[in-house]
Amino acid sequence: MVRKLAIVAGLATLLGAGVVVAATPFGGDDGGFIPPDSATLSCEKAVGKAVSKYVGCVIKCHARRAALKLADDTAEDKCEKVDPATGKGCGAKYDAAISKVATKCPGSCAAANGAMLKSLAEGTIDAANSKVYCKSPSGAFLDQ
Repeated sequence: MVRKLAIVAGLATLLGAGVVVAATPFGGDDGGFIPPDSATLSCEKAVGKAVSKYVGCVIKCHARRAALKLADDTAEDKCEKVDPATGKGCGAKYDAAISKVATKCPGSCAAANGAMLKSLAEGTIDAANSKVYCKSPSGAFLDQ
């Protein structure tokens, strides 16, 4: 009987330690928590990869607009989001990737945050665009 109690106590301690590990924050200036297991890590990495690809895609749309390959803001928005005529665009690809992760990883907070991450990424890139495609303060860099 004492032996069974010792085993149960040991297992309870290990379970408690597992919960502590699962809630370990990254620390420092980074938000978030260390994934508790490889399955969760895999799901979170998939969301991170989708966000990364989305950011790269939106930046390419901005570069195409700067090179006058996209005629206007409407064409650039279709590139970034979902072109109703083709169903393609950065947003469509991202949404499909997040949907796939959500199917593979039900209950994943990273997948549940997919729409918010997309909005945050797009807003940040759009706001920073003026730092990449900037007007020369003196006009010195403009061809005359």
